[in-house]
Amino acid sequence: MDGKPLFYIYRPLAIPEVRRFANLWRTLANRPGLPGLYLVGEAGFDWQPAAHGFDASVTVSLPSLQGWEPWWHPMSRLRWKWRLRRGLPTVVAFEDAEADIVPPRRHGIRSHPCLLPNWDNTPRSGRNGLVLRGSTPELFRRQVRRAFAIAAGDPLEERLVFVKSWNEWAEGNHLEPDLKFGTGYLEVIREELEGATSP
Repeated sequence: MDGKPLFYIYRPLAIPEVRRFANLWRTLANRPGLPGLYLVGEAGFDWQPAAHGFDASVTVSLPSLQGWEPWWHPMSRLRWKWRLRRGLPTVVAFEDAEADIVPPRRHGIRSHPCLLPNWDNTPRSGRNGLVLRGSTPELFRRQVRRAFAIAAGDPLEERLVFVKSWNEWAEGNHLEPDLKFGTGYLEVIREELEGATSP
C-alpha cells in the first residue's frame, strides 16, 4: 500500500499497549528504509483502527463461540436470531447468514471487506461449534459482488478484499479446491474479477 508492506494483525486489542506496539513496528520498518507499514487489524465492526495506531480494519463476520465473550460484528445478530445454545452445535443456513457476512462500511472507519466461503468449526469446537450449512459457489458469488462493490469506491491501489481462508480445514473454511465443488469458489472470484475489470 503506497510502497508500504501490509501487516495483518489478528485481534489487535489482545495486544497490551497496542498503540505503542503499532508505533514500535512502524519505527522498526523505517530503519531498513521501508516507507512504513500499512497495519490492518481484524477486529470488531465498530473498532476504530486509527485510534489504536492502525490504518484499517477487517471484520470477519462470525460470532465467537469460544468462552462466550461479547462479540460485536453483524453475525452476532444470528446468535440471538437462532438462539445459540452452549453445548449444542449451532446450524444456520448459509443462505440466511450470507447477507450479513460482508457488512457495509461504518462511516468514518477505514476498512476492507472479508469473504467467507463456508464455515464449520465443529472439528475444532465440537458441540460448541457453528455450522453454516449449504454454502455453494453461487451463494458465495453474492458476497463477492458486495465486497467488490464496496472496494470499487476506493482508489485503485487501496482496493483490497480479504478472504478467510484458503485452507482452514479445521474450521470448514476454504477456497482450496475440494471434492464437492472442485474449483467452483475460485472460478467465482475469477469471473467476478474479470467482470469488474471489463470495460
